[in-house]
Amino acid sequence: MDKQLGMKSNSLVIVRVFCSLAVLAVGTAGLAQESGQDIQAKFSSYQEKNLQEKIFVHTDKSFYLAGEVIWFKLYTVDASFHRPIDLSKVAYVELLSAEQKPVLQASIGLEQGSGNGSFIIPSSIASGNYTLRAYSSRMKNFPPEFYFEQTISIVNTLKAALAATAPATPVYQQHFFPEAGNMVNGLPSVLACNITDQYGRPAAANGYILAGADTICPLTIAANGMGRCQLVPTKGKTYRAIMHINDTSIITPLPAALDEGYAMKVEEGTDGKTIQVSVTASNAYNNADVYLFIHSRQVVKDLQTAHLQNGSARFTISKEKLADGIAQITLFNAGRQPVAERLYFKRPLNRLRIAAQTDKTVYQPRSTVALQLEVKGPEKPAPADMSVSVFMIDSLQPARYEDIQAWLLLHSDLPGRLDDAAALLADSSVAGSLALDNLMLTRGWRRFAWNDVLGNKAPLFQFITETEGPVINGRLTDKKTGLPKGNVLTTLTVPGENFEFRSALSKEDGSIRFNVNNFYSGNDIIVQTINAADSGVSIRVTSPFSTQFSSFTAAPLQLWDALKDQLLFRSINAQADNAYLIDKKRQAFVAPALDTNVFYGKAEKQYNLDDYTRFITMDEVMKEFIVDVRVRKPADRYQFRVVNAAFKSLFEQDPLVLIDGLPVTNPDKIMAFDPLKIKRIDVATHKHYLGPLVSEGIISYKTYDGDLAGYELDPHAVVLEYEGLQRQREFYAPVYEHDDQRASRVPDLRNVLYWQPAVTLNADGKQQLNFYSSDLAARFAIVVQGINADGLAGSTVQFFTVQ
Repeated sequence: MDKQLGMKSNSLVIVRVFCSLAVLAVGTAGLAQESGQDIQAKFSSYQEKNLQEKIFVHTDKSFYLAGEVIWFKLYTVDASFHRPIDLSKVAYVELLSAEQKPVLQASIGLEQGSGNGSFIIPSSIASGNYTLRAYSSRMKNFPPEFYFEQTISIVNTLKAALAATAPATPVYQQHFFPEAGNMVNGLPSVLACNITDQYGRPAAANGYILAGADTICPLTIAANGMGRCQLVPTKGKTYRAIMHINDTSIITPLPAALDEGYAMKVEEGTDGKTIQVSVTASNAYNNADVYLFIHSRQVVKDLQTAHLQNGSARFTISKEKLADGIAQITLFNAGRQPVAERLYFKRPLNRLRIAAQTDKTVYQPRSTVALQLEVKGPEKPAPADMSVSVFMIDSLQPARYEDIQAWLLLHSDLPGRLDDAAALLADSSVAGSLALDNLMLTRGWRRFAWNDVLGNKAPLFQFITETEGPVINGRLTDKKTGLPKGNVLTTLTVPGENFEFRSALSKEDGSIRFNVNNFYSGNDIIVQTINAADSGVSIRVTSPFSTQFSSFTAAPLQLWDALKDQLLFRSINAQADNAYLIDKKRQAFVAPALDTNVFYGKAEKQYNLDDYTRFITMDEVMKEFIVDVRVRKPADRYQFRVVNAAFKSLFEQDPLVLIDGLPVTNPDKIMAFDPLKIKRIDVATHKHYLGPLVSEGIISYKTYDGDLAGYELDPHAVVLEYEGLQRQREFYAPVYEHDDQRASRVPDLRNVLYWQPAVTLNADGKQQLNFYSSDLAARFAIVVQGINADGLAGSTVQFFTVQ
């Protein structure tokens, strides 16, 4: 099956299951000896080895002007149960252009599966629709279709005059999906269809299925771009669809039918509590056993066996066995080979119930808005991780938002974009249920390949899971040959008063890896080899951001003449807001909780040179003051030996010598350095182990500002600005508690009144939040999102007016 999908087949592949579902050639004789329980055991084993994460992002809104701030909250959950997961400690967030080029990037620290950050939109940005995406390092081992993605609209009113943008000429694509994976001659089949333009936007259409000149059946495609029909293909006939979309007609051949195979039909049970699965097979497969395997997000839910009598079999599945959301139903033949598959969606019975109520519905400018929150699970108050945004709505910024429950249950496991998935999830009418099932038929994907499951193939993880903090990766090659250089001792330094220092030994493929737990943006890193014999090695540090992109292309941003007044209004307000509040906004940073200890802890000896008579040469300093270090010059080069405090003797090997955390490979360079630039000298009088680096004592020189103070770097060292963890920016808003504050002549033109990425609830699941309205007379939306420890997610939206 997997090999005939036209895509690379391995443990990291995303698999399309409804284009061509054919028999796997994976050792039929061996599989025929296995039981259904063996398939289940292999599947469960594979799932345990392939733990996956999902990341959902709640943004404060979806429409911005250049110069504004994008605020976002990250929710990280395990992909199977949707429970918050404390696995990855770093998430990567990017803003991509229509050409899938990163415009903004940030590394966000995660704690208990939660994190938050922000982007200041640069004044140089072009107007357009952008894609905000988020993922972890672990998620990079899987296709980028499983990253979080959301469209963000940005208008730069300062860069160029705005003009109405005509919509691009649509280029329609039509795809057909037999319910079980294939049409089989002589067997009745449900054939689903979807039609989209080049940007994935759905289109309505009407037409027919034809065999030659004969009309087989009509086909109607709804406004959501989906429809279905039923037919029984006949051997020797070819089928095509002729569809009419406005003034456009498209002709698409149907997938070719197999001469032999299986058909599977899934229907709701009449009792509303079961799912009925009907299987029909060609004569060649009659009077044989078949197995029905059902799982929800790679957690096994049911396994049944039936015998094909007169070419048919029937299964009944209890809905109670299924998890909320998407279930995958796979049919195996008697040889335990997958021969048919489709998706089924179980509507969620429960969600995190969030009540948000303001004390009024209409407010005056600069007045207090009291927001009462209450969160409940199915039966009782439910502590939850929550975020709140309050923003102005108009023709540019609608009240629509990415809903966390709809994204987790629908969007995160389906390819492409979904328009208003929350509305699709909420519509339980007959038409809504049909639309949801059509979605299952036309977007069938799974996160694994059956070849890997049945073959007990171990997953290959190219990218490490960052369980402690950022991991910096690189590669060493020979400068002359370009070949990888293994077994080379390499160091990484983040200079500073409390510097970071790490060591690593390159692997056979030349790869190196450094764990830097407390590394924040704004610092340079220095990577170098520590042995003089390795001076011929080239060092390349790799970016932590993904170089793989999904196939989605955001539709162009359309700007109409009717929106110019609103754009001008927003532009003037944004400029005024930045002009008057820029100083306060710049100061609104939360200082990270940094470890003030360096890797060797507190040194046994610390020498603050300002406490001594200052000498003009380092030779005098070392010999007169630093009594725990013996300085010699047996030949043409200085030599240091540290006193071993444990045995009251000198170590026999060279110590590790550092200046602001940078290894000094030639002692002559430090002896030639100006001692007046050194604030302190630490001496560790013990043997120290740091990864592969073993040192007999440590001598650490610290400059006054921790910036190396002009120390000359090794010419082979690599120095670069590396994207560490983002320093959190705190949302700023004026306070109007007193009359003099309300009477201030400084204009308050904020369109985002409140942003709180981490709401704390009391034991009753309640909390009151207070914020202030601005000077804008407008309608505002309050969006609250959250998830609890059991994976129950929910959101709500409320409105109020300022006049």
